Amino acid sequence: AYAVAVPLSTLSRATTPTSAQVIAGADGAGTSQPSVSVSVNGDEATTADLTGLTSETTYAIFFVGEDDATPTANVGARPIRRDVTTTDVTAPTSVSSSVLSSGRSVDVLVSLDEPGTAYAVAIAGTQSSVTPPTSAQIKAGLDDSGSAAVAAAAWSVPESSVTYHGSLTGLDSETDYVVMLIYEDDAPSPGPNLAADGARELFEITTDDVTAPVFDSSTDVTTPGSNSVSFDVQTDEAGTAYAVVVKQGDGTPSAIQVKAGTGPSGAKVSGGPITISTPNVAESAVISALDAQTAYTLFLTVEDGADPPNLRTDVLGIDFTTTDNVPPVFAVGFPDIPAADVVGEGQSTSVVQVQLDAQLDEVGTVYYIAVPKGQGGSPSATQVKNFQTPTSTDAHICGTIDIVAGGAVYSDTQTHSIACEDPSEGTDVAGVGRCGDCPLVYPETFYDVYFVAEDDDGNLQAAPVKVEWYAVDSRPPDATTHTYSTVTPTSITLSVEFDEDCTVRYVATTDSTEPDLAQIQAGQDGTGSSATSSGSFAAAADTVTTHVVGGLAQATDWYVWTAAVDAAGNHVVRNVTATTEDNIVPVISAVDLTIDATTRTTINLEVTLDEPGDVHYVFIPANTNNPPSSAQVKAGVDADNVDPTTGDGANGTITVSTADTATDVDVTDLAEGVLYSVYLAAEDAAGNLQGTPSVYTQASGDGTAPTLPALTYGALPDPAGDDTKALLKVSLSEPGTVEYAFYSSSESPAASDVDGESSLLVSGSVAITEANQEKEVLVDVSTNSYYGYLSAFDDSVDQNYLAATEALPPTVLDADLVDSGTMDLTIKLSHDSSYAWYVVLERG
Repeated sequence: AYAVAVPLSTLSRATTPTSAQVIAGADGAGTSQPSVSVSVNGDEATTADLTGLTSETTYAIFFVGEDDATPTANVGARPIRRDVTTTDVTAPTSVSSSVLSSGRSVDVLVSLDEPGTAYAVAIAGTQSSVTPPTSAQIKAGLDDSGSAAVAAAAWSVPESSVTYHGSLTGLDSETDYVVMLIYEDDAPSPGPNLAADGARELFEITTDDVTAPVFDSSTDVTTPGSNSVSFDVQTDEAGTAYAVVVKQGDGTPSAIQVKAGTGPSGAKVSGGPITISTPNVAESAVISALDAQTAYTLFLTVEDGADPPNLRTDVLGIDFTTTDNVPPVFAVGFPDIPAADVVGEGQSTSVVQVQLDAQLDEVGTVYYIAVPKGQGGSPSATQVKNFQTPTSTDAHICGTIDIVAGGAVYSDTQTHSIACEDPSEGTDVAGVGRCGDCPLVYPETFYDVYFVAEDDDGNLQAAPVKVEWYAVDSRPPDATTHTYSTVTPTSITLSVEFDEDCTVRYVATTDSTEPDLAQIQAGQDGTGSSATSSGSFAAAADTVTTHVVGGLAQATDWYVWTAAVDAAGNHVVRNVTATTEDNIVPVISAVDLTIDATTRTTINLEVTLDEPGDVHYVFIPANTNNPPSSAQVKAGVDADNVDPTTGDGANGTITVSTADTATDVDVTDLAEGVLYSVYLAAEDAAGNLQGTPSVYTQASGDGTAPTLPALTYGALPDPAGDDTKALLKVSLSEPGTVEYAFYSSSESPAASDVDGESSLLVSGSVAITEANQEKEVLVDVSTNSYYGYLSAFDDSVDQNYLAATEALPPTVLDADLVDSGTMDLTIKLSHDSSYAWYVVLERG
């Protein structure tokens, strides 16, 4: 099979090919045309590609067939025609394109040779610094790295040769950009056709300046003067600044008004334009013709050099106040040195302290110097300010008084330095001397004191003011001796000596607060409370004077405050501290004696005193000696001056460190089972010994049980005749307890559990407080048939019981002699199996 393509635009009768021409690949005119041949099998479809055609062109395709017959093939007599139009495979190209900057955006104008779409990206930089992205990246709005471009846009171009508009926005002003364009048609599949990378269009553009300059923080008032103001202006780009000065309260001008040099209400002082040549570098300017001491606001605005210029829409306001150019004025009566404020210290030989007062009509500083009268010349205001004199005499004192507010009095105080009476002391400043750190103020001396004032704007008075001042005698008496000589329990003897005649007033108090003269004269301490003792006495110059301050409490820390007052009224307050003697005997407030539960021969002695001190003690067997004295107890002997430790006794001393706190000691090596008389004598640190010893009794422990003395125990019938009650009489050989129990039948109870058997009727105990003491108790047995048992134990820590209980003999409840011709004796006992013994005596 053969095929040949003839452009339809050239097809005519003459160019219509024959079968032979189709086989030859030519049109009817014999001109070669795109053609193709392919072998085919009968009744099978076969495909062949006809190439070399032009896109978007209509062709007449002529087909002819030829078989394989031999020796001569059979060819179709007439070609078959089919018309075909090729598709669009060519990307569009621009007819025209351009870019225009409009501040922070770029307008792109494009005309294409066929309908399609335009794509654009903007990348910061220049063509020499920017790597162009691919056509696909431009279409996707990306740069060459695959990141989003600074700006991207796409817009339709629906007609060829017609200009269409697109915009790239969000750009920075005053910035270099490369704008890149690429185009794509709207051809059907296999379209659309995107222009190749090499077909990109590139434009370099710089965006316009649309931002007004910004004031830097360095823009500020630098120096407000009395009639002018200096200021700095600094912005982030070159341009022109404009300034006006408006009185505070007159309103705020607009930026247009400031540029025009006009205030909001017409009031203004213009500074004119200020050229900002270099960004971020301050330009200085001055506005004059201002009023002194007036509050103003400096208003500023600025525009750059762009065309048109960008003027700030706001204004910067900076408040300031012009300075004062008039020196301050002293108030009437000032400067002054009030006599009442010249005081002394007492140990000095000259005036110690002087107060200088000043009052001005405004805030400022007062400078002063003082020189002995006639020795300082006539200093100028500047010399006084610099603490200088025009002569060789240096100022004795110099200083300043800060005036914080006009119309108020302010002061400075100078204190005489005793050390500075030595010319080698202090810092000698050239032209000034030592007055800065070595003030000298002598009594009974005439001084010329020069004052000069300067306000806080630096306006100094033209000439100083001289005050003539006489330093009167303000020296208080100086003590060469100030102490005490004798202390008793109720008094302190002062011993004083002064360098001049004076009256010594005093108060004695336990308070350490220093009183002033008025309080001492009123007999008060430093808190205003009445002193314990007060008074006064005369002291002659250079003579030791003693005085007894009485009425004091013993053993107390005292502050004796004195005020020595001379004839001129100068005084000084001093004090003497001393402690009165102690003459009070300590008191034993508590005593406790306890037997040691382990040794029996140790007794714990615990004592409490009302003050720290010693407690002396002796332990003496009771009832063996007369009571010793306190001195003998302190010496550790009995009334016969015998050391009790040579026998069964003991002696010693307990030191009590804290008042009202118990302190104890173990007294050892005592005899067992002995009742002791314990004698105590308290003594404090001052040697005050208790007058008569305190005496206590305490027995030591023992290991021997008590005994029930024969014939001193038993049960008798109730004297009232009630045979259900028994009168029990008991005794012990030492202090202790007798326990009893009555049973309804005969028992054998243990000594330590006398009432522990089951047939118990009643039980109880009787305390025996002294050896061989007899006691009786009426026991209600509630029956006349009973058996009685006794046990006992002593008061020792061991609680020594009897070895065995004692069974009571039966109680004779009743007895009678009956005359029945013979004498019959009838006896009633408390229990059976008993014997009754009797004797019969003739009456009388």
